[in-house]
Amino acid sequence: MKPNYVKAIALIERNFCPLNEEEKYTLCGIMHPVRFNKHKIIIKQGDIATTFYFIEKGMCHTYMMKNNKPCTLQFDYDGHFIILMESFLFEMPSELTVAALESMRCYAIEKAEFEQAAHTRVNLQLLLRKVIEQNILRLTRYRRLMRNENSAQRYQIMCQYHPEVIRRAPLVHIASMLHMAPATLSRTRKAQWESQEAL
Repeated sequence: MKPNYVKAIALIERNFCPLNEEEKYTLCGIMHPVRFNKHKIIIKQGDIATTFYFIEKGMCHTYMMKNNKPCTLQFDYDGHFIILMESFLFEMPSELTVAALESMRCYAIEKAEFEQAAHTRVNLQLLLRKVIEQNILRLTRYRRLMRNENSAQRYQIMCQYHPEVIRRAPLVHIASMLHMAPATLSRTRKAQWESQEAL
């Protein structure tokens, strides 16, 4: 296995599923290193997103345009895969855009190459299934969050499940994802800090 791929493969195994040595070697053979500067568009609306990306380091957000403003739907960061499922699975133009929030070090994987490699390798098939399952779980949680919780609860749940987002993402994008005005989010954060300090 290529030395500079060791960290990425270790993250994939830790976050998704174990791979045997032959599967690691095969996966390395179809992972293509790519870097994105901060603010770089990774996937734009209208693309057929049949490339997916493993993030070794960095953070991005997925958004859609609403009333001529970006509305953040998801954050991805170290150890995550960027995959726009509808476009990836059905090879249709994406309604979403993905953009880097930090400088990013990633590995690009083409759908056709991955499918060929996974054809006789069970754990690679499992890997893609786990990636899709994780995205479905996150989408389900997000919809439940928006439907059932007030603004303070949304922020607390975000802190619980994605502390890296709270620590690293710009406030305006966190507020957008939580359907809050930035000023409301600032007050919510301040109130939480004050309640923690009072304990």
